[in-house]
Amino acid sequence: MQPQYIGENQGLYYDKTTHRYWNVHYFNDADLNRLTLKIKNSFVLDYKNEKYSTDFDPETGSYKEALVVLTADKKLLVLPYEARGVYHHSSLSRGKAILFAGTITIANGQIVGLSDLSGHYKPNAESLKNFMTFLVSHKLNLKNLVISGVNVYQQTQQHSLSFAEYLKLL
Repeated sequence: MQPQYIGENQGLYYDKTTHRYWNVHYFNDADLNRLTLKIKNSFVLDYKNEKYSTDFDPETGSYKEALVVLTADKKLLVLPYEARGVYHHSSLSRGKAILFAGTITIANGQIVGLSDLSGHYKPNAESLKNFMTFLVSHKLNLKNLVISGVNVYQQTQQHSLSFAEYLKLL
């Protein structure tokens, strides 16, 4: 986590945009169990072992992004909402070191969107690569995956890449 956010859960971080001290909520074990995703039979499942989907927006006809974190012990956590100063990637990680943080879009158990956008963690290209390796190792169908974010843009000057295009960068 970026050093300036340490203590954010205790009201120690001052947000210059909103002119408020943050009191970021760090989830307890029971909450994290409900926010943990599993990968089984090439699908992403929720805590009920049902195919997971991020929230659907009927106005746009598409699935929304959710916050995603891959913890140091390789637990995949997702939070379908963010609230400045209250819920962030660090809510899922409890402010600890992680392997990856970004946003994810999932439709019927298939990952269709991924970005490396996280102000708290600012994942580098290696973090993104490691997360992609994690997904591939679980034999997920990633043919419809679109990858975007800071590292994609820095490497290609494009805003997004298909999974096949991303593989060519490796």
